Amino acid sequence: MTAFVEPLDIARVERGEAGEDAQYLFRMWRENKGLIVHDQRMTWISRRLMLFVPSTCKNDVPKSTFIGRQTVLRHYFPDATDTPQPPHCLPLDYRQRQAFGYCAANQREPWFDIQRTGDLLGENTPDLTLERLILKFHTKSGFERLFCLVKLVSENGQCGLSDPRYPQPSFPQQSGFRLSKQVRRRPSAGHVDMRV
Repeated sequence: MTAFVEPLDIARVERGEAGEDAQYLFRMWRENKGLIVHDQRMTWISRRLMLFVPSTCKNDVPKSTFIGRQTVLRHYFPDATDTPQPPHCLPLDYRQRQAFGYCAANQREPWFDIQRTGDLLGENTPDLTLERLILKFHTKSGFERLFCLVKLVSENGQCGLSDPRYPQPSFPQQSGFRLSKQVRRRPSAGHVDMRV
C-alpha cells in the first residue's frame, strides 16, 4: 500500500469540497487575516482541531498544545493522548512526511493536502486516506498557533493482515487501535538507559 502526501488547491476548501467546517475555518482565517475570533461555530469546530506551536523544524511535526476530542488521532489512537505529545507517538517516518505542511502554514500560507497513510502507522493499523487543512492563527497580543483540521476520507483496510483476496472472518469492531507497549511506556524518574 502506497503512502503519500499531495498538496491540493486551496480553492477546493473555498468551494466547500473539503466540508463545511474546513470552509468556515478558511473563510474566518482569510476574512480576519489570521486573527482568532471566538464564536459559537469556532467552539463547535474546536472539538475536531489540533493546535501546534509554530516551528521552523522541517523534519517533524511541531509540538502540540491541544488535541480536540473528536480528532482522527483520538479516534484511531486513543492511547496516544495519554502522552505529553500525542502526535509524537506516531512513527517518525509518518511524521516526517507530514512536516512540510506545518512549515508552509508557519509562513502564513494556507496548506491543504490529501494523504494516505499506507503501512507507515505499523501492522494491524488502518490505512487511511485523509484531507488536512493547516492555517496559522494569532491573537491581538501576538499569541500564535497552527490550527490543523483533519478529515477522514476513507479507511482502506488494515496493514499487515493476510492476503486481502481471501476474506477474513467477521468480528465485532473495537473502537481505537492501541499503540505498542514499547511506545506507551514512560521511563520512571530514576530510569537509566542501559543499552550498549
